[in-house]
Amino acid sequence: MIVYTISWRSVHKRPRGSGINLSRQTKCEYSTISTTVYTTAKYRLLYYRYVSMFFLTILRDYISWHYTTALVSFVRIYKNFWWFIVQFFSLPQLTASLFSPYKQMTESGGSLFNIESWVAFIVINLMSRLIGLVVRLFIIICGLFCLGLFLLFSTISYGMWLAGPILVIYCLIYGLYLLF
Repeated sequence: MIVYTISWRSVHKRPRGSGINLSRQTKCEYSTISTTVYTTAKYRLLYYRYVSMFFLTILRDYISWHYTTALVSFVRIYKNFWWFIVQFFSLPQLTASLFSPYKQMTESGGSLFNIESWVAFIVINLMSRLIGLVVRLFIIICGLFCLGLFLLFSTISYGMWLAGPILVIYCLIYGLYLLF
């Protein structure tokens, strides 16, 4: 069988130090299929099979990582963010001390028979507790608002993480459809 092939010997067996001779490199000749051309084609076929299988194993490993290991890490990271927000706003401590006086400012009781000192004692302590309640409620509401925003953001990003590979494939196919 006579085929029109590119001579590989001229490319690989040139003298050291010589520049690339394009006329020798792309020289075509009539010849029979030799063992070197056959083995070169065989190795090319094996290489292409290896590359395609390598790509498929990378794709398989990525998908398994994306939906197992990374998903567990994703949840762990969001638990850490949730813990940070709760601790940053001190929500457990603020709810436990909701009715405590503001900055522990209290008035000690006066004499037992002086009504004016008792009324001042009650009014100042109630005002201090009311101010503490308002400040703590404001901080708790801000913390709950941040937790709500975080919950919304984490739900959206979790959904995008789950749909990410599918969206990439869909966009690739849709882009090819638009091209052709």
